[in-house]
Amino acid sequence: MRQDAMKRGVAAVALVLALASGAQAEGDDALSQARAAQARLDFAAAYSALAAAIAERPDAPDAYLARAALHRTLDRPALALADLDRARRRAPEAPEAEVATGDIWLENNAFSRAIRAYDAALARAPDHLPALVGRARAYTRAGLVGNALADYDRALALAPDDAALAAARDAIVNARAARQAETIRYDPAALMAPEFRIEQGPPGADAHLVIVEVGTDLAARNAEPDPAALARALETGALRLTRLFTYTGEDSAIWANLALICGGSEAFETLRTTFRGEAGRTALAAIGASGDLAPLKALVAEAYAGAGVDAARVESCAFDRGMALRYLADWSEKHDSHAWKGVNFYDYWPVLVWNDAPLPADEVNARLQALAPPPEASIVAEPVAVATEDPGEDDATPPDDPAPAEAVAPDAQDAPDGDTAVDAPATADLAPPPMPPAPAPVTAQGSVPAELRGIYAPGLVECLAYDARRAAAQRLDDILPAVNPLDGPPVGTILLTSRRLHLFNATDTECGLAALPETDAEAPWQAGFACTNALAKGVIAPLGLVRVDGEGPAPRLEARLGEAPPVPLVQCRAFGLLGRDAGPLWRFDATECRLRAEVAAGGFTFEVGPAGHLMLRLQPEAAGAGEPPRLWLDGTAWDDGRPTETETGWQVDLGPFSGAAERLGLGLFLEAAGGGAPGRLRLPLLGSAAAMAQLAACAPGAGAAPEP
Repeated sequence: MRQDAMKRGVAAVALVLALASGAQAEGDDALSQARAAQARLDFAAAYSALAAAIAERPDAPDAYLARAALHRTLDRPALALADLDRARRRAPEAPEAEVATGDIWLENNAFSRAIRAYDAALARAPDHLPALVGRARAYTRAGLVGNALADYDRALALAPDDAALAAARDAIVNARAARQAETIRYDPAALMAPEFRIEQGPPGADAHLVIVEVGTDLAARNAEPDPAALARALETGALRLTRLFTYTGEDSAIWANLALICGGSEAFETLRTTFRGEAGRTALAAIGASGDLAPLKALVAEAYAGAGVDAARVESCAFDRGMALRYLADWSEKHDSHAWKGVNFYDYWPVLVWNDAPLPADEVNARLQALAPPPEASIVAEPVAVATEDPGEDDATPPDDPAPAEAVAPDAQDAPDGDTAVDAPATADLAPPPMPPAPAPVTAQGSVPAELRGIYAPGLVECLAYDARRAAAQRLDDILPAVNPLDGPPVGTILLTSRRLHLFNATDTECGLAALPETDAEAPWQAGFACTNALAKGVIAPLGLVRVDGEGPAPRLEARLGEAPPVPLVQCRAFGLLGRDAGPLWRFDATECRLRAEVAAGGFTFEVGPAGHLMLRLQPEAAGAGEPPRLWLDGTAWDDGRPTETETGWQVDLGPFSGAAERLGLGLFLEAAGGGAPGRLRLPLLGSAAAMAQLAACAPGAGAAPEP
């Protein structure tokens, strides 16, 4: 007997005996003896015990099922089928006998008979996992890969964590993609006009990847390039990426495609998640059923806002009928011009073209990995001491450079998030007020995906509490969560930005991105953070985040701080919406050409000075005589100008307007300490870019302001 057949038979016997043991009484001696004999591979003893079990209970199906499995192990398919027929007659509604029958026919290459047996099992139990998997294998062997994929999809819906099922499905997809890639003909002259493409990366890059998709049926994760590898290649400038969206003959495809095109690369991932969700599928179906665009328009507007895309694009581009007609005309022209060359790359999706050659996803991923290898990174496993000396709580003298050595330079692509430290020149003779806690170090490359950034809370009650606070906000610090209670979970309501995580607890805990490990297309996103707080100076504690599936479109995460139990979190507000929330709270006085932002402990007033510099007036409550204040932007000292005392507070020259406004737009918190105030003023900079643009517009000497 072949060794692999023996292994399959042993597994089958073990499975059926386990099923039998669940249905029998604890003291069923015959089946217990059969299980013991099976464990020591004494098949003769197992057969004798099963014969005894059948004699004791001739009307029960379990011993017949077990004996059929034993016959399969001993390579006796005819005897196994006879016992399965006996089991079927004793339990006509149970699917197990039909599944085992299908397995035998499949082992003997009788695909049609195997499929009929699995069909019979599924007629009895539509969600029976072994029957679905068996029929998927039979369809695959018979060459009916479409039917096989449908069964694997149903099976994975029942067992989403089954790696073997996912691998079997991926193998079919990859094999089909490889065959398809061999037949597709691609010509760069047939690319649609630039206004109907999404372009990323430098035009002169050595590698060019074209992805052809359709908005109503975006590629499954195993049929598209690995997102992390794609992002690395784009970040390094080694790749030019072109996204095309083909027409399927359905109106819904036109509007879904236009929403993706008009949203550009900024909104692509957010819209992908939206269109794949239940609400997205329902909205797209409504277009086909009644022509109603309203549900899709509302979802696209929300996605654009969440991604920081100008909402005006919804009406002016994504749902503009003139734009739709131009798209359809250009698609028809390019499609028809290419049709005579063979299988048209517009007629299939997804299609991946690497340097003019259609390739399957796994080969594209291999080339992306070679183009931009992943950095070495690992999640912090346990608290470690910070390498710098601790000055002590009573020593108020800041180091020459209070930013940690690992601070990351600002990345313009992260604006308006901008939560990394901005380098500032060291200065001399200012008296040193207490500095804020040093920010947690950022040591990992990459950033948190845009759709995952935002305010999170442990549950609906906390989200509602935050939403009520935000809706009633009168000051900029009301946009952020209140301090989490001391007796609450270790991770309460938080703010997750591109590279930082703020816990808003009593110990001022802040975390920097420490690890962004590679995950395959089917694995959940995860990241590691390193956290510091004001009470545990010199100690870095690990915090891990993992994305989890949940109901509804809002992203969900699971957070584990140190050794504490994991805390489930749901997104209450996307980060892109926070800037819009904050906009009205920046009080702009056009008459005085002045901008004021209030927080609980005072106010920040910005105006343009005579030399075109950005001037800041600090007005802390309860301020009295004292040393000049000191400014920090995300934990890094801002020492460009000397504070001067005024009748109502202090004034600080922040430097030339355009540079100072840009630094503020890339930051998250501007803090001021000293100036006679008992504590610190902390200004959230959400929405500051748009506010500074208003200020620049009314002050001719301000120079160019950053784009909001």
